Amino acid sequence: MNEFDLAASGPSRIWNANFIFIMLANCFVVNSYLSMTPIFPIYLEQLGYAQDIAGIVTGIFVVTAMISRPFAGKVLDSGHRRDTYLAGQLISIAAILLYAFASSALMLSLLRLLHGIGIGIVTTAANTIAVDFIPKNRITEGIGYFGLGTVASMAIAPSLGLYLIDKWDFNVMFFTAAGMCAIGSLLALLVRYEKRTDDIRVVEALKGGIHLIERAAVKPAVVGCFSGMTFGVTSGFIAVYGLERRVEHIGLFFTVFALVLVMSRPAAGRLADRKGFGYAIIPGIIFQMLSMVLLFFADSLLMFLMSAFVLGIGSGATQSTLNSMAVHKVPPQRRGAAISTFYLGLDLAAGLGPMLGGIAASYVGYSMMYLLTVVPLTIALLLFIMAGRKSTEKKGIQANG
Repeated sequence: MNEFDLAASGPSRIWNANFIFIMLANCFVVNSYLSMTPIFPIYLEQLGYAQDIAGIVTGIFVVTAMISRPFAGKVLDSGHRRDTYLAGQLISIAAILLYAFASSALMLSLLRLLHGIGIGIVTTAANTIAVDFIPKNRITEGIGYFGLGTVASMAIAPSLGLYLIDKWDFNVMFFTAAGMCAIGSLLALLVRYEKRTDDIRVVEALKGGIHLIERAAVKPAVVGCFSGMTFGVTSGFIAVYGLERRVEHIGLFFTVFALVLVMSRPAAGRLADRKGFGYAIIPGIIFQMLSMVLLFFADSLLMFLMSAFVLGIGSGATQSTLNSMAVHKVPPQRRGAAISTFYLGLDLAAGLGPMLGGIAASYVGYSMMYLLTVVPLTIALLLFIMAGRKSTEKKGIQANG
C-alpha cells in the first residue's frame, strides 16, 4: 500500500496519532509567525522607520506566501508530503534567525519575503497531510478540529510576542519563534506514511503537466475570499474603533471571538458532514453579516462582545466548511493543489480586507466601514447559492441524458 492508497482508505477515527502530531506541529508554526506579527512594526519603528514602511514590511510576506502555495501543492501531489513540509520549515527557521542580524528595511523586506515562502509551503503541506488522516465521512469535522490550534494561537501568540520583547528583547523573540518552528519540525517527523513506490522527482513534478490550480477548489476559494475579508477588517481596525467609541478593554473582543470559534468549528463540521455544506456555510455568512451590523451600532463593551460572539459562530461555520468543500471530491493525488487553491483565496482576503477597509474608513469612518463589509459577505452568499444551483441543474441535465 503506497502513501496515497493509505490516505484514500483513511483511518477509522479522527484522533489518530498522525493527525494529532501534524495538528500540534501546525500549532507551533502558527504560534511562531503570529507571535511576530505585532512586534514587527515596533521593531522597525525602533530602527527609525516610519509607520507606512513598518506596515509594508510587516505584511509583505503574504505576497510570496501566495506565490509559493501552488508550487508547494504541485510537489505535495507528486508524493513528497513530508519533504515539502520540512523544506518549508527550514526556510522559515533560516528567515527568522536572520531577522536578528538585519538592520535595514531592505534586508528585513527580503527576509519577510523569504519567510512568506516558508509559511506558504508549511501551511499548505500541514493542511494537506492532516486531510490524509481524517476519516472521509467526517472530513469537515476533522478540519474544524485541526483549525483549533490556529484559533488557540490567535489568542495566545500576539501576547506572547509582546511579553518577550518587554521582558527581554527582540532577539529572544526571534530565537523563540525559530525554536517553535523547530519543535513543529520534530513533531512532523513523527507522522508515519507508507512509502510510495511511484514518487515523482521534485524537478520533474515542477516541470510536469500537473496543474497548479484545482478547479474543484475554486468555488470555495472565491467564496472564502469574500467572506474572509470580514476578519481582516475586524482584526485590523477593532482596537482603534474601540478607542473612537471610548470603549475600554476592547481586547476582550478577541478573547470572546476565539472561545466561540473553538466551539463553533467542530459543531459546524458535524452539521456539514451530516446535512451538507450549505447547512453550515449559508447560516455562517448570515451570522457574519449580523456581527458587522452590530459593530455599526456598537457603543458599549457589551455590544462589541455580542458582535464577537456572533462573528465567532459565523467564521467557525464558514471557513472550516469551505476548506472541507475544497478537498471533498478531489483524489488524494490532488489534495495539495486543492488546499493551495483554497488558501490563495484566504491570502487574498487577508491582504484585501485591511486595505479596502482602510480606504473605506478614510472616507466614511469606521462604523460605516463595518456596515459596508456586508457587501463582500453578500457577494459570498450569492456566489455560493448560485454556484450550488448551477451544480444541481448540471446534475439534472446529466441524469436526463
